[in-house]
Amino acid sequence: MQSILSASHLHLNALFRQNGLEFLNVNEGGFAHKDNASFSREFKQCFGISPKKWLDSNRLKRQNFYADVLQKISMKFAENVDLPQLRGLLHDLKKLLEKLPNNTKNQKTYIFHQKLTQLKVIFSYNAVFKFYYKGLNMKEKIAKAVCALGICLSALNAQEISGFASPESIWVEGNSVYVANVGEKLAPLIKDNDGFISKLDTQGNIIELHFLSNLNAPKGMTQLDNTLFVVDIDTLKGFDILSKKQVFSLPIVDSVFLNDIAAYDNNTLFMSDTGTGIIHKVNVKNKKYETFIKLDTDKYGGPNGLLFDKDKTKLYVASTRGGEVLSIDMQSLGIKTLIAQKGAYDGLAFAKNGDLLVSSWGENGKGVIYRIDKKGKKSTLNLPFIKGPADMFSDGESLWIPKMGENKILKINLP
Repeated sequence: MQSILSASHLHLNALFRQNGLEFLNVNEGGFAHKDNASFSREFKQCFGISPKKWLDSNRLKRQNFYADVLQKISMKFAENVDLPQLRGLLHDLKKLLEKLPNNTKNQKTYIFHQKLTQLKVIFSYNAVFKFYYKGLNMKEKIAKAVCALGICLSALNAQEISGFASPESIWVEGNSVYVANVGEKLAPLIKDNDGFISKLDTQGNIIELHFLSNLNAPKGMTQLDNTLFVVDIDTLKGFDILSKKQVFSLPIVDSVFLNDIAAYDNNTLFMSDTGTGIIHKVNVKNKKYETFIKLDTDKYGGPNGLLFDKDKTKLYVASTRGGEVLSIDMQSLGIKTLIAQKGAYDGLAFAKNGDLLVSSWGENGKGVIYRIDKKGKKSTLNLPFIKGPADMFSDGESLWIPKMGENKILKINLP
């Protein structure tokens, strides 16, 4: 189904933004705790239209948008797939849809704009056959049903986990998932001792919210043997994951904003300092470090996310504060710009096919995940906007994305 949607250039983020046109928070308009008559009267005075007409208008816009999306992708799909294939896929998708629980809230299913019920109705095979098939031949009808069901199921193919405190970084090792929480206050440079690391299982269940405590503002993590390393403002710390005791501490002199870690081998870590532009090379055996490279922060921004390529010949860097996305040759230290557009880039991971995934905070809480293919072409993953997509992690099957501004974690199938 993913290949179908990808080949059709379907942008689910646009689809679900369209689905969010309703007036969701009456508190922002000052209408909370009003009776129906008062609400209707004051809404009309404020916006010049009754709430019913406003909602009806937006529902019509949304329905037209859905119909247009279905028309475009299904016609293209019908051109390239034969009728038996379509019928088989439609049968499989129907079975999957019928298995969906009616109450998915307790299943921790991520629901775009809390509109799952509406999506299931609009994109169910019954609704599709009922509303959109006039003038279509059988192949086109089945193609439209397949695409509609695929959109619905794609919307459910994610999981949102709540209960964190400014989650900044995720590390997955085996069946354990670790989440670095900056703290209740989003204060990444304040030594307030309210930071902690949570432990989850790979199903998204929180095993221990405060697995490691008494940190200030923990961020990037990596694991060597049984030691979980984490940067905490100006210090590299290590914790034994079995005993939960701190077993390593290395203050970095004159550091400002240690942000991410990448392991080069069993003895060597690389750390970014967003504040100084320095990427440090650390030997954890003898507790010594040196400057690997110092980036021109005026030109490239402050280095944040770090990720080595498979052969450890390149270091990918996501820079923030007017930053770019870079690759650095490990031998020559030559710098290549992958995304020149200035932005607040943060986390890095690889897609299943080796494409580079980059999180960007965007503007006004509209964060996205970019994908850079082997030819350097940039695209955007089909996701709703994310508030603060920080240091994400790929475990080979899933992509774990911290929603730092929402105190949540988003888990999706790895693209």
